[in-house]
Amino acid sequence: MFPREARVTVSRLRSPQTLLPVRLLAGALALSPLAARADENPPRFEVSAGAGVFGRKLAYRDIVTRGLQAYELPATPIFELGATAYALQRPSWGLGLTGGYARSLGFSSETSRGETLSSSHQRWQAGLRFLSRHGASRWGAQALLSGLSLSFEREDPSLPAARALSLQLVLDGEIPVGPLRLGARGGGGWALAMGPFEDRFPRLNAGVLQGAAWVALPLPGRVQLRGGAEVLHFFMKFNPEPGDPFVAGGAVDQFARIFLDATLSF
Repeated sequence: MFPREARVTVSRLRSPQTLLPVRLLAGALALSPLAARADENPPRFEVSAGAGVFGRKLAYRDIVTRGLQAYELPATPIFELGATAYALQRPSWGLGLTGGYARSLGFSSETSRGETLSSSHQRWQAGLRFLSRHGASRWGAQALLSGLSLSFEREDPSLPAARALSLQLVLDGEIPVGPLRLGARGGGGWALAMGPFEDRFPRLNAGVLQGAAWVALPLPGRVQLRGGAEVLHFFMKFNPEPGDPFVAGGAVDQFARIFLDATLSF
């Protein structure tokens, strides 16, 4: 038999009123976004929408032909949509199709002759995505076919229009840090077509690198807010020969973007 004091202590520990705060705390922890995401399987679908600003900087090197214009575009609004469907899913990973589209608002560009032209920019991507979860961390890989264009209201070989098609391999990851998540993405690939650049420099060789970093805030309802920055970097070698109408050693064409988006997983 327990002494009287011991019996009172045991009785108090088993009291529902005493255990209520403990149960409430456990329930709150179980409902927190981070704890919920740590136990989830990869989602079936993800859809996202966002907005931001982008800029462009084009610079030639070893220019021989006069009239090749460098180009610099300051921050310009852009809107984007994205979706991923994981057709094949296992307890800790998923494999599926992904795609996205972004388009800028209309903006104006000024030529070296002081002429102002209406301009537009758009980009798209489609491919395969692999996603793996390890606890609360996420790791992914993508094989993407990506397209990008920046066009002017009229065609002119001297204008720095862009039209690129590339094949890219990209790795990404997210880890929890307190109530937030830190993420990064990096990769690169081959430029399959470079549009107006190939018209001027038919023996062009080109590649592409990309990188991004972001901070995300998980919210209830499988929603995640994310803000970050991205750089897309095309590097070109022109390989000119005597008699070519345009002669330069190469160019670097860089697109930078600051974004804020929301993703819903279900």
